[in-house]
Amino acid sequence: MCRQCEDIGRYPTPPTWDERTGSDRLYWLKREIGKLERDYASLQHSYLTAVQSDWKWDYPFIPTQTVSVTRMGIEIPSQPGVYFVWRGEGLAYVGESKCLRNRCRIGVHEHIEDGDRLSWLLVPEKDLLVTEAFYIGIGRPWANFGTKRRKR
Repeated sequence: MCRQCEDIGRYPTPPTWDERTGSDRLYWLKREIGKLERDYASLQHSYLTAVQSDWKWDYPFIPTQTVSVTRMGIEIPSQPGVYFVWRGEGLAYVGESKCLRNRCRIGVHEHIEDGDRLSWLLVPEKDLLVTEAFYIGIGRPWANFGTKRRKR
């Protein structure tokens, strides 16, 4: 057995809160406060960086005007955007695509079925992933989280 392994066995487990003395408690609390202050400073820096960048904070509401999904994608634009798949009265899936018409058709997409309806927002290609993540977080569509399909 190496020297380091022997030394590990010599150290007792750290004391619980009740076993600590007053000075040990004070030291521990000061150390934890220091960690929290560093975390707060890091979060504040991240927030200020995001605010000062060209971050787009204002997102439109999820569009509720829908079209029926077809095999050809006739009414769907050939532009980049975020799309919303509606099944019954609920939001089933949110996705992004560089060409909505090619992606949002029956038989091309695993989450789009006959009878589903579709709505979309046109989004610049550079903002697709962030915008999709925002709407997944807001809409909480069940198919994005791998849950079983709901029956109609």
